[in-house]
Amino acid sequence: MTSGHVAPENNGLEARFDRRAALWLLLILTALIIVRNAWIGDDAYITIRTIENFLSGYGITHNIAERVQTYTHPLWMFLQAGIYFLLNRVLGIYFWAEFYYLNVLISLSLSILVVYLLVFNAARSFGSAILGMTILVMSKAFVDYSTSGLENPLTHLLLILFLLVYLAGESGHPRRMFFLALIAALGGLNRLDSLLLYLPVLFHVFWQSEDKKKAFYQVCLGFLPLVVWELFSLFYYGFFFPNTAYSKLNTGIPATRLARQGIYYFLNSLSLDPITLLTIIFSLLLTVFSKQRRHLPIVIGVLLYLLYTIKIGGDFMSGRFFAAPLLISVVILTRYKFEDIKVYVMFLLIVLIVGLTSPRPPIMVTAHPIEQFEGKPKIDEKGVSDERLFYFRTAGLLVDNRSQVFPGSQYAGRQWVSVKQTPEVEIAGALGDHGYVTGPDVHVIDLFALSDPLMARLPTLDLEVWQIGHFRRDIPEGYLESLASGENKIEDPNLAQYYDKLRIVIRGDLFDWDRLVEIWNLNTGKYDHLLEAYIAEKGAVQY
Repeated sequence: MTSGHVAPENNGLEARFDRRAALWLLLILTALIIVRNAWIGDDAYITIRTIENFLSGYGITHNIAERVQTYTHPLWMFLQAGIYFLLNRVLGIYFWAEFYYLNVLISLSLSILVVYLLVFNAARSFGSAILGMTILVMSKAFVDYSTSGLENPLTHLLLILFLLVYLAGESGHPRRMFFLALIAALGGLNRLDSLLLYLPVLFHVFWQSEDKKKAFYQVCLGFLPLVVWELFSLFYYGFFFPNTAYSKLNTGIPATRLARQGIYYFLNSLSLDPITLLTIIFSLLLTVFSKQRRHLPIVIGVLLYLLYTIKIGGDFMSGRFFAAPLLISVVILTRYKFEDIKVYVMFLLIVLIVGLTSPRPPIMVTAHPIEQFEGKPKIDEKGVSDERLFYFRTAGLLVDNRSQVFPGSQYAGRQWVSVKQTPEVEIAGALGDHGYVTGPDVHVIDLFALSDPLMARLPTLDLEVWQIGHFRRDIPEGYLESLASGENKIEDPNLAQYYDKLRIVIRGDLFDWDRLVEIWNLNTGKYDHLLEAYIAEKGAVQY
């Protein structure tokens, strides 16, 4: 009798070990595919230049003469800066000081950790773990932005940690409320618009709390990092939001045209990467029809984020805005347990067929994707770009002809030192890599106003011809001379007066009382009439 009980127990234990070993093998395979696709895009170097200035003592800014926030992801920036400082300045490990490798290393580590947490913590069965991993590795959006140099890997890690805490149980304990609020705040600190993915869940948990006063206190406590950052941003930069928000949202383009562009962004994803949006849609429908009430706040957050994506016109980076909603959708799918193994086999076959028949599946990438996908455009007629395809040949981790510009710069590391009293002023087409390799002695601005606070507050040059995320601005007469000399030489009197006020905020003494007054005035719109007068006068000629 005793031996009869022992054998099944051993068999069950062996089966669990076999399944765990299989999951580890698939995880390693997934990691290899992500590594094979690893790359860095030009926009990553906008943040890297800021980090070099920061660690060299010139401030947390893109151009050393002005305090302007050109990056959109403070937490991602500080994470890279901290690791870079430790390796380069404290430990003297100069190989990893080459920012290309450091950025890729951090991104890969976070992305592989995300897949691990999905497989071994979020998934409720062996079949759902395999299905979830397969969807992610077939998704061009997820694999492409598991690296790229941008904040997506950290966004993904924070999201899956948030979902694991939320789905762990029904407990309304204040400590659980605090951790949910803290992770959401860190998510907002990493990228502010990602808060839409967190807020419905936070509101749901708060509403279910018996002691709402204590729950509210825990939420406030959890959100302290984000509140502190926003207050610092207001004091240091003079504004709550990064300069890129003003340059991309303050365009003068009608909301209906942006919405049409946003819908096209969805169609572009369906064309290049159908598995991503189809998975998101299936997850939303499954949640609604299965009446999983615990999942409803999650999918509401996804819907809000997707509607927001339409409202702002999407992005020029194909699939980037869908990577986070996809991860959330996959987590939801892995929470379902189907008794019949045939269900998993059916879903797995569908995922493989859809994934492999898509135009550019991540698992089939080669070292030469331009030749592999010859004749297929990198940027479509609506200005949406396959960024990884665009940059991979020169910025892919494993390609054999990567440009040496990308790993480092003649100014990298401890050589990032300004030696000129008056900086040169250059106009860049693409702000990232060009701005990095020119070093701290060059004041770099771009015609899309990502790094320039004055031009970001002017409408786009052409309301008819524009690319999403790249809204070209006119350079006011006398403005380049103003940047080069440090004196206001703008010819238009209204714009010159506005720039005088703006200069106090971005160039003046941090603790000067007049500066603090002008921060208030600029944020409350006291000088908006000066911009309006300038725009009205130019409108008769150009705008």
